[in-house]
Amino acid sequence: MVLGTTAADVAGMIAREVVTLTLFGIVPGIVVALAAGSLIASQLFGLTAHDPVVFGTTAVVLLAVAVLASALPTLRVLRIEPASVLRHE
Repeated sequence: MVLGTTAADVAGMIAREVVTLTLFGIVPGIVVALAAGSLIASQLFGLTAHDPVVFGTTAVVLLAVAVLASALPTLRVLRIEPASVLRHE
């Protein structure tokens, strides 16, 4: 922000990184869950082993939790005075 970026640019950068890292976890998780679904199919009651609604809902909830978890640190970063950080370093 010292070099001219806006608070919105910084928040957008953080949000992109959070979403990217979360998707790097969700996508392999879905692949593993689909592969392991046939192993636990006998233990599922009322669901199929490859239920798209469950997979989609889980992915959306995980993404929402990750974005919400990053909201507080993002707000704290945006409140810091850039000049004080430069003086401290």
